Amino acid sequence: MRPLFNCSQSDFILVVETGLNSFHEYLASFTARSPKYVLAWETTMRTDLAAAEAMPTEEVRDAEMSALGVELSEQGDLCRNFYQRLKGHIAAAFPENLVEIKQQAAGQKLYEKASENNWPSLLTMLSMAARFVAANVATLTANDEMPPAFPAEFDAAIAGFRLRLSTYQDFKETIMVERQERVAALNDIHKRLMPMMTTGQDIFKDNEAVRTQFVFNDVLKRITGPGLAGLDGKVTDNGTNLPISGALVKLFLPDNPSTEYLGTSDANGDYFVNCPSGTYSVTVSAVGYTPHTMTDIIISVGTVSKINVKLAAV
Repeated sequence: MRPLFNCSQSDFILVVETGLNSFHEYLASFTARSPKYVLAWETTMRTDLAAAEAMPTEEVRDAEMSALGVELSEQGDLCRNFYQRLKGHIAAAFPENLVEIKQQAAGQKLYEKASENNWPSLLTMLSMAARFVAANVATLTANDEMPPAFPAEFDAAIAGFRLRLSTYQDFKETIMVERQERVAALNDIHKRLMPMMTTGQDIFKDNEAVRTQFVFNDVLKRITGPGLAGLDGKVTDNGTNLPISGALVKLFLPDNPSTEYLGTSDANGDYFVNCPSGTYSVTVSAVGYTPHTMTDIIISVGTVSKINVKLAAV
């Protein structure tokens, strides 16, 4: 699920709070325009916003995930050290012409992937190794080649790895669910906020200073301050020069196309995308129009670049 807003979650929350403050200031005008816009509507919005804000943030969960990843990696290193010791015990306990065969039976073919923190490969290799030790313990411990405590110690290390891997995977799934729940909650607020903002623009269409208090992109620019970096402009029809509403503006780094920064044009065709500084590729698309892509668009630190885009109808 993608956010409906073209900014970070924390910035969106500030926009909502600012919008609700403006709504409260002009509550009488809103109530006169629509009976649903009363104090109870504002109260519900603030309650729902507080609940969404209280949900775990990506930053907090990512830090917790990283900590679990470190623990898992450390346990993996411990298990790999045990595995290397096992290979030595196999070399000492079996005839030279059987050593490679026995090591393969203990999972040696998986070691390269397992050494790169490929967790499924490491788990499979360790399982094969544990079964090999259990089946060959008499040979391995003969002539004091392998310490008698080694099998139990190896099993304990493997059990620790399984536990940490399970914890890591469960937490990863939990984070995915939580992220979707937080985005869904904020999207629901966005769906209720925007009609109020549009109503405010209409009520104060003859008072520009007040009208801009209900224009999402204008509020966003004000709250993000002088350190803002981003891209803004207008999307229009190449033939008629009329504004295109709902055009999707997507910024991405050519070396990392999976990281996207999105914006949507409003009823006037205006868009704004908040993003870090960098050199981006930009794609603008809209239903009924041929997408337009631009490359090497430079966004400098602390500045908002402007690009107006004309789309050709299909």
